Amino acid sequence: MTVSPTRRRFLAASSWLAAIAASTPAVAAPRARIGTHGMVLFGGREGLYGSHMPMFHAPHDVQVLLRLAPVKQRLSLALRRALHSAPGRLWTIHPERFDLDRLAPGAPDPLTEFDARVFQGHFERGGRVAFEGVRFRVEQVPVYAPLNATPRHAPRQRFWCLGDGTERFLVKQLDQRPDVDLIGSFQTAVPVPGQPVLDLPNRRLATPDPQALNAALAQAGFRPLHAVHWHYAETGDLA
Repeated sequence: MTVSPTRRRFLAASSWLAAIAASTPAVAAPRARIGTHGMVLFGGREGLYGSHMPMFHAPHDVQVLLRLAPVKQRLSLALRRALHSAPGRLWTIHPERFDLDRLAPGAPDPLTEFDARVFQGHFERGGRVAFEGVRFRVEQVPVYAPLNATPRHAPRQRFWCLGDGTERFLVKQLDQRPDVDLIGSFQTAVPVPGQPVLDLPNRRLATPDPQALNAALAQAGFRPLHAVHWHYAETGDLA
């Protein structure tokens, strides 16, 4: 069979493109951290925060802290009052599915709002629904820290201190494996500016030594009016 010049050029070009495709390494699609990213809800009169419940595997392998506000002002006031009145009670958020990477610094499509249910107690462990259909606005992302899944021990514990006024919140940096996700709160007589980081000896999977913690708080300028309330301590998800 006679092949026309045009057909011959087409076949040659097709073979050339196929050869290039075969020799080019496949480019993996960007990994998305899409899932239901449950959060601990904490805060009080001066604001609300969400702490993503992380694990050492995708799509939950990032420690994320958010400053949040319900879009409805009346609901925002009700939640802040409820959390302030019972600082030792656990509240959690069961949000709609989203990509956790949208909360990363410089994300091309940042997450600014999401819908959720708010629970008294743990939403997967017997908690009860307190508020349905809550629209949260993401006001700030103070922490976005991917986790290192390598088993290791950290000699020190570091705590982020969140808040603006006399109502402050401590969240442990997850920097070892296994680890413990710790969240606590305290009232201080002196409103210290900024968001200091406390550096303490590591007690493995326990809360900090009270004397060491009080010394670190005093060094940062705080005058706590009571002992820190530890209202969340999770080890099972971080083994």
